[in-house]
Amino acid sequence: MLRLTRIKRQNDLRLYCFEEYSRPDYLARAIHLGVDARFCIRSVRLNSAAFGVVAFSYGRGLTESSGWEDEAEARVHSGTAKYYSVAGLTRSPAVVDKVLGDTLWAAPDDAFRAMVRDFISETSNEIFYNFSAYQLEPIRATGQIHVLRYLKPERKQRDIPRDFTGIADAVARNFNPVYVVRQSYGSVIFSLKRIQYTCTHCGEQNELLAAHCTACLSPRPRLSVYALAIFLLRALIDMSYAVYAILAIGFLIFTLFHLPPGR
Repeated sequence: MLRLTRIKRQNDLRLYCFEEYSRPDYLARAIHLGVDARFCIRSVRLNSAAFGVVAFSYGRGLTESSGWEDEAEARVHSGTAKYYSVAGLTRSPAVVDKVLGDTLWAAPDDAFRAMVRDFISETSNEIFYNFSAYQLEPIRATGQIHVLRYLKPERKQRDIPRDFTGIADAVARNFNPVYVVRQSYGSVIFSLKRIQYTCTHCGEQNELLAAHCTACLSPRPRLSVYALAIFLLRALIDMSYAVYAILAIGFLIFTLFHLPPGR
């Protein structure tokens, strides 16, 4: 059965890849949907390892059709290998029917099958992709989907002060409790915002603190404690000011409570 295994960008479109692997690294069937920002389908590409590949574009109809020279040769090659044109027929209805029959047979459900058929039957109509009905699933044969990612902060080169006035002002500011709290809070929030998750429905990148996807309003997916702990540890490295402030305050408190009597 076809499953949503990848979501990637292709120019102005978001490409939803529904794929089926019969064995590791062998793509048996695939349907790739090109969707715009309104989730309106702009292209459909169907890939069959047994028969070939066909593609349809919005307002243009059939734009590509190529297949194997025979079914015996198709079984020899990988599902991701190049295709061989059918004896001078680049848009043979027979190839299209075979590819459609083979790929749509493995569609996730009847609604998905009807959606693809509606688009290819009349490509000038606006057909919308129901993103809420499907979500990313791991490819069992090849690995898992990584939902979390961390954006590395840009390192800005700072000018070295030519006198001690700027240094003295900076030191004085760090003795201000309000400034310390504000800077510590900003350091923590800045680092946490760099942890992003991929929406499993539409593929949009969102901040970890966002409870819902900014593009499709889907709820944040469940995250494993282990993966989340790793990314929080990574974010802790960039919480430099907050860490230094906590260590400094902790040292002062420890020193005050452990001073020898009479001092």
